[in-house]
Amino acid sequence: MSGTTERGAASILEDDCLSTTATVGSRRPHSWNLDSFLPVDQRGLFFQDSFFQDAQQNFQAAVKDVLTKFGTSDETSVDDLTLYRTLRRRDLGDESQAVKITENHHSHQVVMDVRDYIKGDIKVKVVGDDEVQVEGEVLEEEEEGGNGAKSRRRRRRFHRRFHLPGVKVEEVEGGMVTAGLSSDGVLTLTVPKKLVTTASL
Repeated sequence: MSGTTERGAASILEDDCLSTTATVGSRRPHSWNLDSFLPVDQRGLFFQDSFFQDAQQNFQAAVKDVLTKFGTSDETSVDDLTLYRTLRRRDLGDESQAVKITENHHSHQVVMDVRDYIKGDIKVKVVGDDEVQVEGEVLEEEEEGGNGAKSRRRRRRFHRRFHLPGVKVEEVEGGMVTAGLSSDGVLTLTVPKKLVTTASL
C-alpha cells in the first residue's frame, strides 16, 4: 500500500472580480524548486495525445471509483465518462472529482480532472520537500434578469494537496517535474524518482 496521501477543499464564492487569467501555457518542464509554481504544458485531447498514454488507465480507474462511490456505475447503457460528466454537473465537490495517485520505482504520478476550471486559473505548486498542491479557480457570470439586467459573478475554487513520501529534492531525477493539461481538462503530474544503482551504493 502506497503512503501517498491527498487532502483537498472546494468552495463556491460570489465575487465582483472582473476577470481571471489562465496560468497554463506551453513551456518546458520546470526544476524542482521549493515553494514554487510549476508551468503547466497545454496538450491535446487526453485520449489522443501520446503524452498522456501512461495516465489514461489511471484516469479511467479514477472515474470508475467516483461512479462506484456515488452508486451510478450500474447504468450500463451509458459510458463511464458520460456518467461522470453528468455527475460533475450536479456536484463539483472533492468527493466527485476523479483523482488517482500512483507510484512505481521510477516516479509518482497524479492524474486528476480539472475540466470545470480550464477557462480560469490552474496552478501547480511544490511546497517543501514532499508536497504538491493543485489549485483551480474560475469566474462565472450569470444574468439575474432580462435585457440590461445586472450580471452576478461567482468564483469557484478548489485546492488539493498531495503528500509524496520519499521524494526529496536530491532524489528527484535531474530535478525535473512535468505537469501537462489536456485540452479536455485532465491534469497529469509526474514526479520522477532518482534511480538507485549498484554503483551508487
